[in-house]
Amino acid sequence: MPKIDAKTVVEHRASREQQILEVATKLMRSTTSGELSLAAVAAEIGVTRTAIYKYFASAEELRARIVTDSFAAWRALVETEVSKAESPEEKVRTFAAVSLRLAGSGAHHAAMIAGADGSIGALNLDERHAELREPLSASLRELGVTNPEIEAELIDAAIGRGIELIDRGSDSGVVTTSILGLIDRSISVQPKKRERK
Repeated sequence: MPKIDAKTVVEHRASREQQILEVATKLMRSTTSGELSLAAVAAEIGVTRTAIYKYFASAEELRARIVTDSFAAWRALVETEVSKAESPEEKVRTFAAVSLRLAGSGAHHAAMIAGADGSIGALNLDERHAELREPLSASLRELGVTNPEIEAELIDAAIGRGIELIDRGSDSGVVTTSILGLIDRSISVQPKKRERK
C-alpha cells in the first residue's frame, strides 16, 4: 500500500491534490507554450503517472483546474481590496493597482499560458475575465458614468497592456503610476448620467 503521510486518507488525498496543482503550476510557469504532461508532473513529485490519474483524468482537466483556481483566487483578492476603498473613484484605482500588483507577482502567468487559445475545455476565458471585471463595472456604475460596462472593458484593456509591459520587464511601479494617471484623467472627464427629474 502507498504510504499515507497525513493523519487520514482524506487529508492525504487533499494534500496530494494540492501538491499536484502546485507542481503543475510551476511546470507551466517554466514554459511559454502552456504544454503540460502528467508524466512530467509525476516525475517531479516522485510518483507514477498512474497515481496522478487518481486525481485528474487528463492534463486538460488539470490545466482547467489551475485556471479555475487562479481566477477564483485573483477575484477574491481584488474584491477584498476594492471593498476597503471608501469612494467609487478609489475603488476604480484600487482595482487597477491590485490587478497590476498581482500581475507583477506572476499570479496570472500559469492561467494565461494555460488558456492561451481562449478556452480550456468547457471554460470560456472571456467569461472569466468578465467576472473579474465586475468589481470595476460596479464601481463605475456607482460613480455614475454613462456606459460603465464599456468603460470597464477599456480600463481593463489598459490594465492588460500594463500587465504585458510588466511581463516584458518594465518596472511595475512606473507602469502602475502611468495606468492610474490614465484612469484619473478618464474619470475626471467622463460624462455622468443625468438624474431623472
